[in-house]
Amino acid sequence: MQHDTGHAAERITWEPRRYARTSRRLTRWFGSLQWVLTIAGFGVVWLVVGAATGFPQWWELVITVGLPFVTLVVLALIQHTQNHDSNAIELKLDELLSSLDPSSDAMIRIEEASEEDLQRLQAHFGERSDAARQRSE
Repeated sequence: MQHDTGHAAERITWEPRRYARTSRRLTRWFGSLQWVLTIAGFGVVWLVVGAATGFPQWWELVITVGLPFVTLVVLALIQHTQNHDSNAIELKLDELLSSLDPSSDAMIRIEEASEEDLQRLQAHFGERSDAARQRSE
């Protein structure tokens, strides 16, 4: 559903690509109790199979080779979702900042600042917060 009010956000398609939809679903699943139970179940099955087969070399390779690969795939999917959500949050904050009169347009692109600049700004806003707290006491 699209509205044409002139704002760029009104022209969003709202139809993410298949990879984005899949990575979001999987990310939610990887953070669920079902995933934890699946991993625990896999561990139990792995130990039972190992004990039943005398702990052969292939049994050890399942974990030492397979698990890092699965971990890397899961990491990539979760990172994709995190990047997307982070970008969306930054855009929402940019919209809020741009609607405030005394705000600085420089804050809209603050994610491009160096680590030192971010620390300096944190100290600045910490001082402003302390001053506001003292005024209210």
